[in-house]
Amino acid sequence: MTTRLDKLKSCNSKPDLARLLGIDPVFMTRVIYIRNTDNLYSQFTIKKKNGSDRHISAPDPELKEIQSRLSDLLQDCLNNIRENSKEDNNFSHGFERNRSIITNAEKHKSKKWVLNIDLSNFFDEFNFGRVRGYFLKNKNFSLNTELSTLIAKIACHQDKLPQGSPCSPVITNLILVSLDRRLSNLCNRVGCTYTRYADDITISTNKKEFPRNIIKSHNENSIDLNKKFLKEIISSGFQINLNKLRLFDRKCRQEVTGLTVNRFVNVDNKYAKKIRAMAHSLFTKGGYTLTDKKTREQRAGNINELGGMLSFIDYVDKHNNRLPHIIKNSLNKRENVYSDFLYYSAFWANPKPTILTEGKTDITYLRVALDSLSANYPNLIGNKKMGNKTVRDYGVKFFKNTTKSKYFLNLDGGASHLKDFIVGYEKKTNAFKAIADQKPVIIVLDNDSGSGGSNGIFQTLIGKAFPNITLSKDELRNQKWIWVTKNLYLIFTPLNGLNDSSMEDLFHSSVLQTKLGGKVFNRTNAKCKDNEYGKEFFATGVVLKQRKTINFSNFNYIFESINEIIDHNASRKP
Repeated sequence: MTTRLDKLKSCNSKPDLARLLGIDPVFMTRVIYIRNTDNLYSQFTIKKKNGSDRHISAPDPELKEIQSRLSDLLQDCLNNIRENSKEDNNFSHGFERNRSIITNAEKHKSKKWVLNIDLSNFFDEFNFGRVRGYFLKNKNFSLNTELSTLIAKIACHQDKLPQGSPCSPVITNLILVSLDRRLSNLCNRVGCTYTRYADDITISTNKKEFPRNIIKSHNENSIDLNKKFLKEIISSGFQINLNKLRLFDRKCRQEVTGLTVNRFVNVDNKYAKKIRAMAHSLFTKGGYTLTDKKTREQRAGNINELGGMLSFIDYVDKHNNRLPHIIKNSLNKRENVYSDFLYYSAFWANPKPTILTEGKTDITYLRVALDSLSANYPNLIGNKKMGNKTVRDYGVKFFKNTTKSKYFLNLDGGASHLKDFIVGYEKKTNAFKAIADQKPVIIVLDNDSGSGGSNGIFQTLIGKAFPNITLSKDELRNQKWIWVTKNLYLIFTPLNGLNDSSMEDLFHSSVLQTKLGGKVFNRTNAKCKDNEYGKEFFATGVVLKQRKTINFSNFNYIFESINEIIDHNASRKP
């Protein structure tokens, strides 16, 4: 069987490589040489988990597409190289398929000694010449000069591999295969385990004393690495960051890439408690602070930073539970904090008006309809530039139901869960500090038996729990929109003389009668017969594919209601 590595080695020209990447050669030439890769990056900084800055060079969409395809190709090549050498990847865990920060840490749990080594200025050490020279001279590739230069041109920015490019990590892993092998073999010979996660090297052992082949000597204040071991790293073009050189015995908290490994891989409990305190401050005070480890000064944290930290904790917890997000009776303490954060960020501090629907097909209908009617609603949808492309910029956010939203928020689009959401909204948000310029949360629902039954949403709304609502059930069913409480609103599909209505009723009958492969549309939630297709196929095969010819004028009812709600929400006093 011809491998991807074989196919790459058989390429003789730029067009050959373009075709292997699945890219038009003319397109690749225009992006790489005419537009020039040096002009196709935007620069910004993000905060690391430790509070220091990471400088990112983000490629524009066209260049990123080429880099992503090159990354996939080179990852396949890396796997082919390992298969050819009959070598399992037990040492490289950063930006590798089926590897993660957790698989890296797992190798070092329950060890007597754990040594952490940080390589200085990691990506800066991979310059254009080094990248080009690797693909030109490495025996696994031996590409011609033209192709080696092209790959380096695609991958590098300002003469080095940039952080932010999809192909930078895999290229570093390829170039470091040799170093990883040498260090791993050295460690194995003396009873140690070696792994690398990008620029973080970890070596652990259960020996009584750390082998002198790696550590010559150590005390509380210093670590003296073996010169031969050190030479292996330096000869590969790297320097060790002595400020981050750490040796832990099992008597103290052992860390590997930010995770504790004393007994099992986990997030440090002190870290989790600190994050919980930050979240509490955000909920009750509207903000939180953290210590910048670089400057040692307090600074305001933002909601995305906190979300990343909480997501990281949940990621590790899922690993330890060995379970995906599934329904269970109750959340634990950590999960409750994350649940509150997801609720707060999605519905209380939401940066845009947020739309919830009963099903994912409803979101498809609304997005496509809004795109078609965009001239009427410039505040709800517009355009924005992304690199060389113009893309749609929505002024509203459509809440997407996922396994995570079901697990943490009990939201999966079902009418019963949305009813519970409505009932519990005021009590839930009473724990949050009021926010200036708060955006509305709008639930769009079918006006049918699912909402209108004896235990349905309408019956719930006319109860004592909602003093803003003074109308009868029949009056509610004919309202254009309903203010429930605080920033929460409802829109029901218009009846238009019918007893019940749904989102599908906003399409003209000719659209609903569209046949797909000789099958007719079954608009119910019942199982389709052999001659029927369901809502998902209607959304993708009819609404999406035929959107240019469909008349979406009936959807004006929804978008006019949304605009009226936005105005009402802006005018009310918190």
